[in-house]
Amino acid sequence: MIKVISFDMDGTLLDGVIDDYFWFEEIPKLYSERHKVSILKAKQITRKAYDDLGQDNLLWYDPQYWFDKFEITAKPVEILKDLKHHIFVYPEVINMLKELKKDYKLVILTRSTKDFVEVKTEAEGLKNYFDHIFSAISDFKEIDKHHGIYQMMLDILKVKPNEIIHIGNELKNDYETPMSLGIKSFIVNRNGKIRGQFVVKNFNEFLERVKLL
Repeated sequence: MIKVISFDMDGTLLDGVIDDYFWFEEIPKLYSERHKVSILKAKQITRKAYDDLGQDNLLWYDPQYWFDKFEITAKPVEILKDLKHHIFVYPEVINMLKELKKDYKLVILTRSTKDFVEVKTEAEGLKNYFDHIFSAISDFKEIDKHHGIYQMMLDILKVKPNEIIHIGNELKNDYETPMSLGIKSFIVNRNGKIRGQFVVKNFNEFLERVKLL
């Protein structure tokens, strides 16, 4: 019996435009203003710093680390709130969540850090539909959603693998990994590039599939 439905966030419930804009447009702009250099120069300096640290380092994903490093005095979460117009929740998401909330506990498992999560889940009142929101990076200090992350989520929620469904948009992290633990999993793929019995094209189709389980 399914008790919990777990959702990835970026590329699943909403797009990820705000992330790229924050890292590659907004931070360079703030650096340019702080250090009185051109936007082009600021983009070169910040990009090199990102590359030097590398995305396999947890600090890469920490906005406050970069604000301190670049001597930017603003608060990351306030900057992110100013960029909330870059957040787009997919059209059928809210109605789907309303329906599923009637019968299931809903959770999010995302790689986004808490700073981003706070702003993203304010969009269209998303956070009101979820009982738990797990950040792999902020909560579990891990970059990828590997087997251990899913197991920790199961332990916290006190459910067995056959009592939870997960859906996301990445084949490995959101389908292959949870399925290997016995978690029924789906991929939402809006452009038709991924095919299979486990693929849905949108959340209207996902809702129908859940009803059949």
